[in-house]
Amino acid sequence: ISFSTFYSVFGLFIGVSSLIIISCVSEGFNDTVNINLSSIDGHLRINKYFKQNIDNYDIKYIDSLLLLNDFAIKSYYPYIEKHAVIRNKSVSQGVIVYAISEDGLNDIFHLKKFTKETSKIEDEKYIILGEKLLNNVKARTNSNIIMFNPEKMLAENVLSATKFNIVNIFKTSFPEYDKMLAFISIDDAKKFFKMENMFTGIAINVKDLNQIDNIKLNLQNHLNKEQYIVTSWKDRHYNLLQWLNVYDIPIKIVMFFIMIVGVLNIAASLWMIVIEKTQEHAILMSLGLKRKNIINIILIQGAFIGLSGSVSAALFSFLFLKLQILFRFITLPSDIYFMNYLPASISFLPFFLYTTIAFILTVIFSYIPAKYASKNNIINSLSYE
Repeated sequence: ISFSTFYSVFGLFIGVSSLIIISCVSEGFNDTVNINLSSIDGHLRINKYFKQNIDNYDIKYIDSLLLLNDFAIKSYYPYIEKHAVIRNKSVSQGVIVYAISEDGLNDIFHLKKFTKETSKIEDEKYIILGEKLLNNVKARTNSNIIMFNPEKMLAENVLSATKFNIVNIFKTSFPEYDKMLAFISIDDAKKFFKMENMFTGIAINVKDLNQIDNIKLNLQNHLNKEQYIVTSWKDRHYNLLQWLNVYDIPIKIVMFFIMIVGVLNIAASLWMIVIEKTQEHAILMSLGLKRKNIINIILIQGAFIGLSGSVSAALFSFLFLKLQILFRFITLPSDIYFMNYLPASISFLPFFLYTTIAFILTVIFSYIPAKYASKNNIINSLSYE
């Protein structure tokens, strides 16, 4: 009985600790992906419909709107987004070019967070590439690279190319970003893409990321809805965020059933104890102990077993998560999981929720053998004693 009870507690321990760890890892994973995506992509963008460019009149209109109304906006900058081709020696690669002021690189795209080097931007025609993009074209920092304008080549059949100096590289852990994005100055982009007084849109960062949906709706209501559209980084990565919301549900379901198995095993162990202690219970009742006291004895024993399994699972989960946060001993391939380590976020809710559920279920399932023990027939149990 003690052997089966131990393994019943161990089964409950595995189920509860797995649920806690999965919940905290899932929350940490979501937070890390959301923070990284919103950092490199910007929080909000204002664009025109049908990919039309905005001009100085649009800039003045939006600028006055943002100044006159409190949208809880931290910073905003006009930007240019274009497709281009870069070439180094015999290697070519298609890229998406973002052009924004140097302050915007850090305020909107938080490029200092992702750059691997700290070289100061002094060149007039500079370019910042993703690490994978740099490796794909077999280039290196502080070297020159040629950029072609494919739109002009297709529209006018004219070869338009300019030499840029690679002053820095960045690594976001998002493979598609690291092999597709390039950043240049806004002045160079205007000259290269022939967009004097023209921009693709306005990139905005908000003060409170948790209020981004409300800020987006408020901003959209104030803008001319027939001309302008406001999109958030959530809109641009809708499929990924939907996957993040549901990917851990099947795992939680499996772990929950493991916890249920542990609870049922505890009930079975208590049932064995009740059968073995039938005569002892009969003796106690013959001495005057009431049937509800017998029920309480079994329930207390079940509650103790459930509490020990749940609490030990919570302590183990906290220790495991804390060590992972500090030392990051579980690594991940960044090409698949967008980060090179398993993130975790210690939250009070999963610890309280799953330990409470396990404890309550243990007490509930302990009531069945307890009720059986209270119905024990004293005469039949003691007839051979």
